[in-house]
Amino acid sequence: MSATSPEAKERNRALRREAYQWYKSKGICVYCRTAYAEPGRVYCKACTVRQKALRDRKDPGREKRYAYNRERRAALIEKGLCIWCGKRKPVPGQRMCPTCRDKDRESKQKYEITQRIKREAQRAREANATWKG
Repeated sequence: MSATSPEAKERNRALRREAYQWYKSKGICVYCRTAYAEPGRVYCKACTVRQKALRDRKDPGREKRYAYNRERRAALIEKGLCIWCGKRKPVPGQRMCPTCRDKDRESKQKYEITQRIKREAQRAREANATWKG
């Protein structure tokens, strides 16, 4: 059980978001907050290297998996097959067959609904916290 109240956690989260936006708007690295960020990025060169090392340490097979998937997709596109199932012909001008496109669309819609519910629940919690009745 946490000793910090939910209100304090939310306040701290809001302060961190605000600080992040401020540093980002000034072109300062949002991680170390001392060096200038790389052009078009939010991290400086040193922090970019550090973040990449952390990511690789957490998921060492990431690059290998990404390379395999890139090769697989390229081979399927070359053969004229769906990049998801690898069995059916894709819709002209697309890379997925109609079945996989429908499944993908349905999955994205479900995700959007759950995210909307989470946002609405958060707004309701915030409204209840500020309401003095």
